Amino acid sequence: MKAEVDFVKSHFRSEQAEAEVIVHEHCGESGAIGAAVEAMRIFKNGHESTFIGLDPVQNISYRTTRNESTRCYFCKNNCLRTFIDVQTGETDNWKAPAFKSKVPLQAGEQRLIISTCEKGQVEDVKDMRGIKAGLDALKEANPNYVEIAASGVWRSQNPPKTADPIPNTKWTFKAEVKQRAELMKKRAGFRVGMPKVLNMYVYAPLFSAYLETLGLEPENIIYSDYTNRDMYKAGAGRGAIDPCFPSKIGIPHVYNLIFVKHAKKPLHAIFFPMIDVLTTHLKCTTGSNACPTVTATPDAVKAAFTKEANVFADNGIEYLDPIVNLADRKLFALQMHRAWAPVLGVSEEENDRAIEVAFKAQEAYDDGLRKRARETLDMLERENRIGIVMLGRPYHHDPGAEHSADRRRHPRPVVWRRSSRWRDQRPARYHGRVEERILGQHQPQDLGGKVHGAPSESRSVGDLEFQVWSRCANLFGDRGHHRELGHAVFRF
Repeated sequence: MKAEVDFVKSHFRSEQAEAEVIVHEHCGESGAIGAAVEAMRIFKNGHESTFIGLDPVQNISYRTTRNESTRCYFCKNNCLRTFIDVQTGETDNWKAPAFKSKVPLQAGEQRLIISTCEKGQVEDVKDMRGIKAGLDALKEANPNYVEIAASGVWRSQNPPKTADPIPNTKWTFKAEVKQRAELMKKRAGFRVGMPKVLNMYVYAPLFSAYLETLGLEPENIIYSDYTNRDMYKAGAGRGAIDPCFPSKIGIPHVYNLIFVKHAKKPLHAIFFPMIDVLTTHLKCTTGSNACPTVTATPDAVKAAFTKEANVFADNGIEYLDPIVNLADRKLFALQMHRAWAPVLGVSEEENDRAIEVAFKAQEAYDDGLRKRARETLDMLERENRIGIVMLGRPYHHDPGAEHSADRRRHPRPVVWRRSSRWRDQRPARYHGRVEERILGQHQPQDLGGKVHGAPSESRSVGDLEFQVWSRCANLFGDRGHHRELGHAVFRF
């Protein structure tokens, strides 16, 4: 606790200010107090206590078992569990369990199982299925749009094909026509790898739709695995600089594409664009740029794999890292054409059509997510329930880079700020009243000087939406960030 207080205070020293940090009066016992409050809550809701009483507690004994006999096989993790068998001395009404355990209970014993998840709390597969059914029902009733976006963003958007027909080279002597025809013939079998990092957690539908509409097959667009400890250890050794963690994992993800995905089935290219300017729904902002460190990450990754030897060339992979401006479609079209014309033989007209299809696919994906989130927000208001708004950045969707709040005990719906973002000129009904207090006569997308407008799109959106959502009685605001201590969840 002292370390956390000192950490908070240290951030105010440069401003010559003293932070007021409020700590629970009995912080050492607050967990036990919370457990007692929770016990009273469930007791009042009709649950009966199974506590045997203070006197019998004095005479109990127990034994613990933790070996291969206690291993859980209900999922692929195969976690080791701890069995605590408590002897209360009550043998008259004791009945042996119907399920035959690998660690048999003795007469009068009750078993407690220490496991890493709810499914491991039982030994019988029938009991586990009952627990899983309950968990699935809770998950269905409390959708987590951060998790939904983290998986759905990588799926094919099934765009229409807009590629030019392959030129007939039988009666032409132009070398450039023949060369383009050969490149176009390769599209159907061309395999592209893209890393699951940074702003790709938002714009993967746009880039995948662009490639698919040109004739690449969805199964040939290959993404790296989600961030995990083993991936980081395998690839992080190539890093020469020490940026923030979300940028640092760019190298391990490209390493994963080369030495895992490419090793299974060869890739022809790795596409990791330097996204400089993002799309924005806001107006009157200083800018909508991405973080400079994030933008430059693909170039830093290229340096890591070409400094001593060109790993891409050695593996027959072309590395494409064009700088792109998503806010200027004409410029973006030019940047994408320069990147892909030498590789896929893309013409300017074909490229322009592909750009239009790509943006429509991105908008359709975003709108679908927003529509589902809107239904959840309306449900929260209608049923007077509490939900969570995750105000983090796109890479907080990555299971290996996020600070996920534990919702298993008291699950609540989770929406991401992009999934709940308004698009029309009228303030959304759910939080229009509080927008009006903040923005006055300005439109909801117009910062209008009322809210700090930074050059960073994430900062601008975060500043506005934190103030908007903080005034909604049905929501928690979650500003989890990789530089903060854990997950800072505020109740408004």
